[in-house]
Amino acid sequence: MTKIKICGLKRNQDIHTVNKLLPEFIGFVFAPSQREISFEQAKKLHSLLSPLIKTVGVFVEPSNKDVLALYSMGVIQIAQLHGNIAHKQINFLQKNGLKTIHVVKNARSAKNSPAEYVMFDSPNPGSGKTADLDKIPRQQRPFVIAGGLNSSNVTQVIEKFHPDIVDVSSSIETNGKKDPQKIKEFIRSVRNAK
Repeated sequence: MTKIKICGLKRNQDIHTVNKLLPEFIGFVFAPSQREISFEQAKKLHSLLSPLIKTVGVFVEPSNKDVLALYSMGVIQIAQLHGNIAHKQINFLQKNGLKTIHVVKNARSAKNSPAEYVMFDSPNPGSGKTADLDKIPRQQRPFVIAGGLNSSNVTQVIEKFHPDIVDVSSSIETNGKKDPQKIKEFIRSVRNAK
């Protein structure tokens, strides 16, 4: 069954919503964006989160020190890495206990990545723009699809590609804030997919 990641949570009420609906993962964004939060905010939000939900830290070309600081505080269990990420960094983080999601550009980088998961996203992550689904190769390894997913199209994407995880952020917002009803509809669509 495809798992769900609700990304870009910033407010206490966002955490209360996901605690009721129980997606498998949530994302805290530590990269410059409208959804960016501080380590301190993440720590507070994580303290409210159900232990049934795993946390993913979203980074763009981070230092190992920052990623491991959040991991050692127990705030994240998984690092999602965007940008030019060396295989050496992925291996280092994994040796230190973190799971990794590597956002890749093409089939070759997906095949060669040492990360636990590879992610196919739109060229401008977090924009709500759709990933180029025609360029997603058949995968023999765990992978994530993000970019432009919503409650109307996610069922078709799951039935066509069978990703391990689907990742959503902008389509479950109203006026830049997470919308509990839209989150609920997205989760229902994923759970109903074959």
